[in-house]
Amino acid sequence: MRENMIRLAIVWFTLSFGYYGLSVWFPDVIKHLQADDYASKVKSHNGEHIEDITFNFTLENQIHTNSVFVNDRFIGMKLKSVTFVDTTFRNCYFDDVTSVGSVFRNCTIIGSQFFNTGEN
Repeated sequence: MRENMIRLAIVWFTLSFGYYGLSVWFPDVIKHLQADDYASKVKSHNGEHIEDITFNFTLENQIHTNSVFVNDRFIGMKLKSVTFVDTTFRNCYFDDVTSVGSVFRNCTIIGSQFFNTGEN
């Protein structure tokens, strides 16, 4: 009986340790796979000149570099993980724009108006 109890204790300890390891490891692996998948789908835009356009949809997972936005309207939209680098916004109108994880690096904003904007 003593040998059976020792074997049972070893099996129980091994299963408990394995379950704990998997419960800690799986969420990290899933998170890593999702981050890799998200990063592989980044859309890069370089040197674009966008004029007189109304944006009223979600921009997600994009990088805009050396772009120029002139007389554009950003209305009722979300910016999710969008990065603007060395981008110029000239005479643009921003209304009801929310931002999650978005960054404006070294951007120039000239004569633009902001209403009901914020960062969540």
